[in-house]
Amino acid sequence: NADLFEVHPATIQIIIDKLYRFKNGERNDHLHKCNLYSSQEIDNIREKAMQLYCLLLGSFKISSGDYAKLIAYDTHEVLLETINEEELIEIIMEWATPIMMFDMPKKSHTVAFKITKFDGMDWNLCLQGLDKIPEDKYKTYEWNQGMVYSSSVTKNVLIWKSAGELKEEYDKLIRVFRIIMSGESKLANLLREYQEVVIGDLQVKEVLFRKS
Repeated sequence: NADLFEVHPATIQIIIDKLYRFKNGERNDHLHKCNLYSSQEIDNIREKAMQLYCLLLGSFKISSGDYAKLIAYDTHEVLLETINEEELIEIIMEWATPIMMFDMPKKSHTVAFKITKFDGMDWNLCLQGLDKIPEDKYKTYEWNQGMVYSSSVTKNVLIWKSAGELKEEYDKLIRVFRIIMSGESKLANLLREYQEVVIGDLQVKEVLFRKS
């Protein structure tokens, strides 16, 4: 939801860092690991939580049309059969650019657009950061086992319904990603900072970009 912030990107990064410190310290060390016996510790955790709440609330610009954006599933649930490829490109860029700016680990070798589709279920697209994919794994289900990040952990996924044929949907997505990767958008430039960009499901469907 980085598009809801009304502050400089450097400030957003500071907020993200503070959230991670709270997660690793107050949340994981106390709320998930150790019992609390001191009222001073409880007050300290409560105070830091309130500071984060005020920091986040004060950084958002929230109009009446922005409330839906605070819920990832509502924001990113679309009917792709009702839109053209140009509109789809805009939807993907709006969804993926903040992830690449603020969440994708710089240590990732490969950025993967991971598709999940089961019979009778919606389509799901998430962003993953991977270690280098072994050459013999591209055509196997093990291709993304070296995962260091997935946007699905925070439910930041693109979800859609479609009555179209499976192959038609895959072809549409691959065409769209080819267009994105050939352009000069913020998203394309961020993706090209990594060694490789792929799209896949149970195997890598296509290597969209690879540094020479």
